[in-house]
Amino acid sequence: MPQGPTSTPDPVHYVTVTAPGGETAGYLWGDAAGVGWVQRPVDGLAGAEWHERARELHGRGLAPRGVLSLLSREPGIGPVAQAPDVAAIEDMARRPAAPDHERRPLDQAGDEASQDRPEPAGDREGSLLMCRFCGGSPAVDVAFRAHRGLVVLMGFKKTAGPLCMTCGLAVYRAYTTHTLCVGWWSPLSLFVFAPLTLVRNVLAVRRVKRLPAPGPGTLGPRRDPGVPVRRRPRAYVALVPALWVLFMIVTGLSGGV
Repeated sequence: MPQGPTSTPDPVHYVTVTAPGGETAGYLWGDAAGVGWVQRPVDGLAGAEWHERARELHGRGLAPRGVLSLLSREPGIGPVAQAPDVAAIEDMARRPAAPDHERRPLDQAGDEASQDRPEPAGDREGSLLMCRFCGGSPAVDVAFRAHRGLVVLMGFKKTAGPLCMTCGLAVYRAYTTHTLCVGWWSPLSLFVFAPLTLVRNVLAVRRVKRLPAPGPGTLGPRRDPGVPVRRRPRAYVALVPALWVLFMIVTGLSGGV
């Protein structure tokens, strides 16, 4: 019995789920819209728990094809293959299961001469994730922080999750500029929290910059990175406490003369 949307104009990818007894329980598939499950006519609902796990992973930000690639590493799950549409997978589920040595993926059926096999998805960590803001891929799981230090109050902000290169740079530049501007105005902020926040952001953005340009987004518009931090006037407010600290050090070394 199919579960999930059953029509799509684009090719879908799927994995074969094998029941503990060795027979094919069904097929877990994914397309641009989400993931679905096609149950074979076997006793019980063996393998259907993989559908719930796939939905959970997709809800946490993994792209559908990345979900399939990740689950294909589990025991009892076959490699990622391609089908023309969901109807082809449903038709395959209705047919008697062939022995493993005779089974061919749908993307090979009727095209023996084709040598262009799709590259397995998810060979890299970034290809398994989609950006939490725009839905683009590849993305990397990082966290950026901002700090506000006032005389009597301090504030902290954090954005974590899969981010593509474009949205990641946007968050990094906004949070780092905010911290450079208003992150220094208490003793603890000046010597502990602001420097620590800036260092952690620099380490995080290195991972973002290693990503290639993201593909088309599926969740919404991308964040605008804007100009680099060094070209934002608010960032240079940090020179005020830096110069004050330098002045205090020079004054202390000179003995107040």
